Amino acid sequence: MINEELLEDTIQPVMEICNRIYAKIDRTSKEEMSEIDFELVKTFNELVDMNQRNLDILFPKRGRFPRKHLVFKKQGFATEIEERINE
Repeated sequence: MINEELLEDTIQPVMEICNRIYAKIDRTSKEEMSEIDFELVKTFNELVDMNQRNLDILFPKRGRFPRKHLVFKKQGFATEIEERINE
């Protein structure tokens, strides 16, 4: 039971981190994507996936929800949300 509680305890802080990144990420157009830009988007997407896996394990009857990821467009630096159903 303690492990279940510990897993539950991770969900809210990770959600807060994702919300902060999503709200504050620099969306201005850039000629090139820096390593920091790339890693921030990659980290955001990994946190989203991790949180969804944890929610699926803890609450298996809640159903499947689309995951929202940040992505880069090919022309310049821009972010958009891409939805994928939990895989």
